[in-house]
Amino acid sequence: MLAALDYAVLEPRPDGTFRLCGRMPDWLRAFLPGSGEAAGPLDLAAASLFLEHFLVDARAFWASGAPGPLGSGPWTETDRRGREWVLEATALSVDGRALLLVGFPQMDFHRTQKLVQAARVQVVQYHRTLEEIARRDVLLHCIVHDLKNPLAGLKGSLDLLRAGLLGEEPLQEPAALELVEIGLRQAGKMQALIQTIQEAFAGEIDGLVPLAQSPEQAPDAAAVVRDVVAGLLPEARLKALTVDTRLPPGPVRVVGDAARLERMLYNLLTNALRFAPAGSTVTVGVRGEAEAATLYVEDEGPGVPPEQQPRLFRKFARGNDQPGHVGLGLYFCRITAESWGGRIGYEDRPGGGARFWVRLPRPLPR
Repeated sequence: MLAALDYAVLEPRPDGTFRLCGRMPDWLRAFLPGSGEAAGPLDLAAASLFLEHFLVDARAFWASGAPGPLGSGPWTETDRRGREWVLEATALSVDGRALLLVGFPQMDFHRTQKLVQAARVQVVQYHRTLEEIARRDVLLHCIVHDLKNPLAGLKGSLDLLRAGLLGEEPLQEPAALELVEIGLRQAGKMQALIQTIQEAFAGEIDGLVPLAQSPEQAPDAAAVVRDVVAGLLPEARLKALTVDTRLPPGPVRVVGDAARLERMLYNLLTNALRFAPAGSTVTVGVRGEAEAATLYVEDEGPGVPPEQQPRLFRKFARGNDQPGHVGLGLYFCRITAESWGGRIGYEDRPGGGARFWVRLPRPLPR
């Protein structure tokens, strides 16, 4: 019966691994390394972060001798080829023998009814959220408008003062010229800050709106990389940095919006240029697969300290060495990627440095 339901039946071993009982389901082979054949005990905790946490409760359940099964609830797992599967695990004891069943979710009528009811509640909450965000949107745009206008006037006045258009000749006094340059730099930072806040808020709103897209309308991730790198090459050269692009020869279409994808990559690449040491290399690439594509940015800088990594993509998160940054750039990248059904992550680069990646689904053909 369990084989017919395509379940993997596993028995825990004293060393923390599991022994497969009976036939191996075809779907399980996609998660095993190499040829997809189990060569010995299975280390489920190493293969799945979700199962690693669930097995803590499962082992406590087996040790307690409590009646009834212990279910994990459905979760999504990605196999070696990048395909996503919805799975469910159940811990139970049969005649004193501990067993773990892993397979596709089997929902009964009552559970389905509860999910439908919960979905209805979420729809109501969704519309309330849209109304609340619409009110916030109006307020934010009023604030941004009130900040942008006087800032534009201030920056314009400083530009005129530096160019000498307010007098007979350009400003030449070194001390005065230095003060004007400081004012222009600070005005530029304020403009960038206002733009970042506006984009992050727009990303929150856009994330609530479903994105329907055909392959013809989908942006080409490789082309976006070329455009962003070309725009930031002068900044890289000022720091004596080399930007290495690794792109496939053809287009790599992904679900998303070209302008927001460009802004996302711009944020990741400017971060890399900021922290990369002079004379080093920053690598930007795209890897296309059948169902998804991965964009990545690597640098040879100090990397992200372990204590800061868990909060990298949260709103207003920033390092202690980043004064003047509001901490919305990576948050914007996360909510944008997630709104398109994708993911974003960070990992230490082998040999030192940082590696940020964004995995986005490919558009489905009509």
